[in-house]
Amino acid sequence: MSEPRAYGKVELSLGEIQRLFRVRQGPEPQSVAPKVMMRIKRKLRQLRDSFHELKWSFVDGLVCASHWRTSTDDVLVIRLDGIGDFVLGIDAAQSIAEHFKALGKRVVFAAKAEFAELARDLGIFDEVVSIDRNKFQADMFYRFRMAREIRRRAFRMAISITYPRDFACSDSIIRTCGAVDRIGFDGNLNQIPMARKNTSDKWYTRRIYPGPEIQTVLDRTADFVRGLLGGAYQGKVADLRSWGLGLTRAAVLSELAENEHFYVLFPGAGYVARQWPAEKFSALANSIYAQTGWRGVICGAPSDKKIAQLIVSRSSSALLDWTGRTNLSELASILARSQFLVANETGALHLAAAVGTQSVCVLGGGHFGQFVPYPVDAGNERALLRIAFHPMDCFGCDWRCKFPVGNNSPTPCVERVEVDQVLEQVKIMLNGCPGVKAARLPLLKATSP
Repeated sequence: MSEPRAYGKVELSLGEIQRLFRVRQGPEPQSVAPKVMMRIKRKLRQLRDSFHELKWSFVDGLVCASHWRTSTDDVLVIRLDGIGDFVLGIDAAQSIAEHFKALGKRVVFAAKAEFAELARDLGIFDEVVSIDRNKFQADMFYRFRMAREIRRRAFRMAISITYPRDFACSDSIIRTCGAVDRIGFDGNLNQIPMARKNTSDKWYTRRIYPGPEIQTVLDRTADFVRGLLGGAYQGKVADLRSWGLGLTRAAVLSELAENEHFYVLFPGAGYVARQWPAEKFSALANSIYAQTGWRGVICGAPSDKKIAQLIVSRSSSALLDWTGRTNLSELASILARSQFLVANETGALHLAAAVGTQSVCVLGGGHFGQFVPYPVDAGNERALLRIAFHPMDCFGCDWRCKFPVGNNSPTPCVERVEVDQVLEQVKIMLNGCPGVKAARLPLLKATSP
């Protein structure tokens, strides 16, 4: 081992001196390539984004050059973010719609295609216009047609309740709609660079500051409604149980007996890094089946078919794979009939709460505290949801994980949630579930898939 040498008041070994020398001389040759590649990729992304922005601006400019009839008194409400945002915002949307309807105005809802049908079934708005968000960004003919159709309607007021603001879609519709009054969130920089925000800020005639950055979606939406309408509106999860008859009954429910008890698994998420591993869902299903004898139903989008098949293949319990076979309204009817739901942090959780069904969320730290957990409504004796999570000091990272995560792997905060944690929350739910002899259930333990 090399002897330390004194340099002033600091003693350094020969190896440390050599490392310092290498740092002073610059990075070693093998470390240069990855950094260069990162810079190249960043530049390519910037060029791609600039190209898309030029396309959008050109098409939007053509739409803005169109002139139509004098403004009507109709109001346009725009929501193009996630399913969970929409479900949590149903009560707020109803308050906004009722306010303007009471003034004799017609209220039209521009909705993301994924939840447009549910929005129609709820009957809150006079009309729902479905917009395919991906096509709106990629297909310039579709973009022109949809933006021109909205502008042709000559709305007096346009209100965007999309948060965070989205330059390519909701902000652009505000720009091209031609409304006299154009209102939206002041926004943040999570999904929009400062330069684009400064540009799109000018498209609004009024921007409402949503309050502190770290707050729940319910509180942020309530701030917006109070800023828009005044009054003392308090955010809450909509109670859709009274609206249940208006929801489409899922045809797949015919595969179950009339009064059969079952539960729902929803293993999908916005992207793979937020998905609890398939083998843990399988172990969970085995344990629930061993203790209750209930069949499990796996729901989700067509893109969730792969993980659903993995769960079924690794499980010895009775599972039905219904992924890709239901729309959002049909999912609501399934959840309303089920005993409980276990899911990643997705819109299905909020939909379950809205139809009065208990759920357990396998919760990561990316948006911890923004969507869930949220409190039970005061005076509304509904058990909404419970959470199972693995605490880490990096919570609140907005899913920009500082750890190396593989392309098909979950983040550490999601992967480290144990099956026993979820089972314990299931047991607590079952003990409070009317008509279920949960008192006879022992402490549930994980069963191997």
